[in-house]
Amino acid sequence: MDSRLTINTSNMKPLFILALFVALHPVTFSQFFKNGGLEGIVTDKSQLAPGWFAVDKDDPVCLTDVTGNDTPDLVSTYPTSSPAYGTYYGLRGNPHSGKTFMTGLHMTHPLSAYHEGIQQEVGYFKVDSTYTISFYQANVKQLNGLDTSGSWAVYMDTTLIGITAPSISHLPPNSFQLNWEYREVTFTATATAHVIKFMPLDDDPNYGDYSLDGTLRMGIDDISITNLNPVLVIGNIFTPNNDGYNDTFIPISSGKVQSMTTIITNRWGNLVYETTDLEINWDGTTKNNEKAPDGVYFWKVFGIDSNSAPFSKDGVLHLIR
Repeated sequence: MDSRLTINTSNMKPLFILALFVALHPVTFSQFFKNGGLEGIVTDKSQLAPGWFAVDKDDPVCLTDVTGNDTPDLVSTYPTSSPAYGTYYGLRGNPHSGKTFMTGLHMTHPLSAYHEGIQQEVGYFKVDSTYTISFYQANVKQLNGLDTSGSWAVYMDTTLIGITAPSISHLPPNSFQLNWEYREVTFTATATAHVIKFMPLDDDPNYGDYSLDGTLRMGIDDISITNLNPVLVIGNIFTPNNDGYNDTFIPISSGKVQSMTTIITNRWGNLVYETTDLEINWDGTTKNNEKAPDGVYFWKVFGIDSNSAPFSKDGVLHLIR
């Protein structure tokens, strides 16, 4: 017996088929990193922030071939359940924001090589569009790794898209005065989804000298991505029934905007909802705090983009509860 779900669509109206597709396949309207703030709970070494993965030793961009030497560490200001580990190696420090951040080690030694990076797959890119990845970095150090200067190398899949300017620090390990510096790299998407990787990179002549300052530990925090070719992408149907799928109408600019106003009217032209919130998530509630009935609505979005140029877009919205 074929256990796959079979749906007879011969008698379905096209609108219902579309609604069914949207309900089964929730849509993301812009590119983003899950947990870009790198928040988590630190209990031991070699932890990852939820939503992120380590760059494996077999990845072409990872410079180690030893299992266990490819494990980045989630770090906070608080002692872990293994305080000796955090105290000895210096895996503590102040985040740029929030409570935690990620760190990665870069060290090549005749007997062992370490290269600890993080990665995440990001989708819904528009091919040939240009994007900027931004984040904050800091030279963190550890007790047996006092390299004062280092960067992050950022990859799109296995293609290097940028190496950040080095961050220099003469602070000791375990410092809670880390100097976080803003960095960004720009790339052009060649597919609708890419794996973005962040690898710590030593940049000084002592690279690889374990006895001097050739062991680098870099910190990274608050990672985000922005489309430099602003495109307003808006779905035309939503089902605010609190089932967790397509419950909100989300007109979002995937580029930078200074201001934006969203207006929703009914078929008679009467104003139903209006907001200047850039992250509007209309749940089908009217300006009178009532549930808008099923039907066709009209939306218009207008505002000022990052270049101080006006933009506007309008369309039709189908609300189905």
